[in-house]
This record gives sequence, structure tokens and C-alpha cells, in this order.
Amino acid sequence: MNYKERIRALKEMKSSLNSVEDSLESVESEVSSWKGGSSKQKFNTYIEDIKDDIHEMLSTQDSFKSEISQLIAKIQAKFDSEYAMCSAIINSIHEDKPSKTKQKRREKLNSLDIDSSVKEKIRQHL
Repeated sequence: MNYKERIRALKEMKSSLNSVEDSLESVESEVSSWKGGSSKQKFNTYIEDIKDDIHEMLSTQDSFKSEISQLIAKIQAKFDSEYAMCSAIINSIHEDKPSKTKQKRREKLNSLDIDSSVKEKIRQHL
């Protein structure tokens, strides 16, 4: 899996986490026909416990999404660094004829052991 594929997969994972919502926030524990008794209090406690659990899960989810964002940033930085370094190497090749320059650059690019997404981006700019 190349850099761009990793970034795309992580963004998709993060996006799928964004679709999870705190749907119980608006849940009311009031039932109009319910009058007193310990069952009503236990139901109210149950609803509050569920809300607390959801808040805890969402907090964990936010932490996880933050870690995903940091990982995406690291991979993007590796991509950018590798691209800058290899582009400089490729662009430093000059021959008398433009066709020879292009050929030598392609040969050099093909001989480099770099990520395939970096190679693809460099190819686009040859």
C-alpha cells in the first residue's frame, strides 16, 4: 500500500467515525402516563448511565480520530519529503537535447527505490 492509499484509507476510517452521533442526548426519560414508583427512578438512572457511557465512548472516539489525524500528517510529511528529494534528483539531470533529458530522467526515476505514489507524481511532472 503506497502513501496515498494509506492516507485515503485512514481518511475513510476517520470519516466513518464522524458519522457516529450522540443520538441519546435528546432522549427524554419522562413518560407522561408514568406516576411515581421505583421503576421510574430506575429507568431515569438507566438513561443517565447510558448517556454517560456514550459520552465516554465519544471521548475515546475523539482521541482515536486525533491519533488518525496525526498518522495522516506523518504519512503526508513522508510523501512530501520523498517527493521533494527525488524531484530535485530528477530535475538535476540535463542533457543537450530535451528528448535525451526526458529519457535520462525517466531512466533515473525507474531506478529509484521509492514509494509508487511518489513516482507517479514525479512522472506527472516529467
